[in-house]
Amino acid sequence: MPQMAPLFWMNLFFIFNFCLSLYTIMIWAMPPKMIMKVKKQTKYTNKINLW
Repeated sequence: MPQMAPLFWMNLFFIFNFCLSLYTIMIWAMPPKMIMKVKKQTKYTNKINLW
């Protein structure tokens, strides 16, 4: 079924774009303080992983 391949890639591309846009919207909607808190949490978890 060669005619099904382009449809599959189009769907994959659409899903990828959807996820990317959702991710960017989440970042833009998030207040800067929340972003800083998340960054601090990741640093904290990294320190825990190092120990």
